[in-house]
Amino acid sequence: MSFAHPSGVEFSDYDPAMIWRWTGIIALSYSSVAAARAQRNQWQDLEKLAPGTPISVVKRARQDCELVKVTDLELTCDKDIGQITRRLVFLRDQVREVRLEMPEHNKMIVGAVAGAAVGGLLGFLGGQQSSDPEGRAYARIYGIPIGASVGGVIGSHIHRHGAVVYRK
Repeated sequence: MSFAHPSGVEFSDYDPAMIWRWTGIIALSYSSVAAARAQRNQWQDLEKLAPGTPISVVKRARQDCELVKVTDLELTCDKDIGQITRRLVFLRDQVREVRLEMPEHNKMIVGAVAGAAVGGLLGFLGGQQSSDPEGRAYARIYGIPIGASVGGVIGSHIHRHGAVVYRK
């Protein structure tokens, strides 16, 4: 099969698979260049963070700490363990990921509201099984605060990590 261009040049052996192959090669090369550029700039973004910023560093396991300083070769941060502060030093080539942490974003209130809703629903459904009108009322009344307490405790332990600053 051949196709003629308006200029008179003929294109023969049109192969759609070849076009997709070249499109894939171009896309792959562009994405690898963009990824390499992003990784190089990410460490520079890490160097711009202020000391004392809460971060988490992944070497093998995630370590939560406060940033002390960042150089081209290493990242230094302080980890509070009870009354003791331990200084952690991570070599750049060992760091797999660094994230900003948001300790102020615990989900205690969200958990309490969700727990109150679940507790109220369970109290309402459980109260329906009782033939005693006082039992129905108490199930509903106590279901909400008990559910809110349980939900608040669970919500306070839910922790959301922040944005990734560096990923290897």
